[in-house]
Amino acid sequence: MRLHDNVGMSLSKGGFFDFDMDGTKINFKVSPVSGDEQVSINGEVVSSDRNYKLKSSHLFEVHKVPCRIELESLDPLKGNLECRLYRDDRFLSGYTLSYEKKKRSLLRKATPLVGGVMLGVLYSIDVFSIWIVVLAVLIGAVYTTKTTRHWSCKELAAPSI
Repeated sequence: MRLHDNVGMSLSKGGFFDFDMDGTKINFKVSPVSGDEQVSINGEVVSSDRNYKLKSSHLFEVHKVPCRIELESLDPLKGNLECRLYRDDRFLSGYTLSYEKKKRSLLRKATPLVGGVMLGVLYSIDVFSIWIVVLAVLIGAVYTTKTTRHWSCKELAAPSI
């Protein structure tokens, strides 16, 4: 899923970060499943590694200038990642990714309460049997606990000099 013009992320397929440094295309691919990380410059792989740590770094050169890409898991439980590009140990560009829950609407919050009241009333006047009520409660529990998550991306601003 493309999150930004230069960033894409999927839990199953991994992600990519694209940077443009003075006309040079730098691509960083990561896989959360295999741990593979790969840095390419204009399509040519210059660094690759397998990493399961919370922070990784790749050193390479662009036009004989030392550069570094860092990937850091800021909060592994929530899926917050940060990818940063440095040239000569000076921060150039980066992205922060977060795997966030969408907020539930008022209708979605009120549905279980209204449904529960209706089921209780209909059961008490013998319209529904206990099995239908139990089935409805189970379906309602699945409906209300199901949350949708999505990736969000924010570009990190380079410090002004």
